[in-house]
Amino acid sequence: MTVTGEDNSLGTDPLEPPLMAPLLRDLPWAQVQRMSQSAAYRDDPMLRRIRATGPRSRHLLEGLPGVSPDREFVPCTDAPSARLVGRINQHEYEAVADPPEEFRVRALTRAARYPVSTLSRRAERATWRGVPCWVLQRDDRWARMRVIRPDGDSLAATGARCYERGVYESWAPLAELVDHHVGDIPYEL
Repeated sequence: MTVTGEDNSLGTDPLEPPLMAPLLRDLPWAQVQRMSQSAAYRDDPMLRRIRATGPRSRHLLEGLPGVSPDREFVPCTDAPSARLVGRINQHEYEAVADPPEEFRVRALTRAARYPVSTLSRRAERATWRGVPCWVLQRDDRWARMRVIRPDGDSLAATGARCYERGVYESWAPLAELVDHHVGDIPYEL
């Protein structure tokens, strides 16, 4: 079934998602995709109706505590690029948060988790389309980017989508990234 086809009847195939039902015949699918990836159309009534009809798996999320069925989830197969690192006696170790106020060396048992003397977050940064971003994930061709300081201009340039309040992410071709580097952001202990 096509979204804009005139000869198709909606709802004839039980395996077809009901996403097409609220679409107008003069709204092409490419426009719907552009609108759904832009913060400018976040409260658009047409997109609200489209989101309300799908996806089919939302009912599976309704019973989970603390999980909104309206939230979109991105499958992550690779390890994230950001991590905490700490130092003990000039040796660097991967660190973990040990609530409420401590950070310790990552170890299998709590007894082996020694407190670190310095702490920083090591993360990849890059500039994409003139916008500074964190590199959350990447493979040999694509990178998942998070806009560092989202505003109207940076969202328009990257087409980033809002995943939660104040968090805008997008996928970028790795070849388009400039000033790609790994940096440390120090924390005070």
